[in-house]
Amino acid sequence: MQWADLAGTLIKAGAPVLGTALGGPAGATIGGIIGTAVAEALGVEATPEAVADALAQPGASGVVRQVEAEQGDRWAEYMLQASKAQAALATDEGAKGMWHSGWRPAMSWLLIGMWLWNAMLGPLASVFAPVPIPLVPYEHLLAFSGIWLTIYGGGHTLKSVMGGR
Repeated sequence: MQWADLAGTLIKAGAPVLGTALGGPAGATIGGIIGTAVAEALGVEATPEAVADALAQPGASGVVRQVEAEQGDRWAEYMLQASKAQAALATDEGAKGMWHSGWRPAMSWLLIGMWLWNAMLGPLASVFAPVPIPLVPYEHLLAFSGIWLTIYGGGHTLKSVMGGR
């Protein structure tokens, strides 16, 4: 369980600022800070599981509302700083140009194009061409697809499992 998983529970408990902060784009960054504050107020260990169990107890919503009321400005400031950092990152990525971040979508489109060629366009072109037009060998296409999916999809999965940034 992650801190962001508690966003809906906090909103239902009457703490919309805390829930929005956890569920928003800054949730991964400031989740530990908010979670620790809520855990201290509830008198439990600062883990998402312990806080989730404590939030299910009667009277927890009053404690959470009090934490939000006492430190609401602090959470709003964290969200504002995180939004500014995210905007700065997007601007920085955009300034680097397509060659910096465009290779991943380009490789994905190339892979889609090669499958489309083998499945439809190549055979259709061979019907009208005087000589058969070669296709990409399926074993190469499958190998390339596997390698690309491992690099692109597997890297993101590994990051999320290992907690990378």
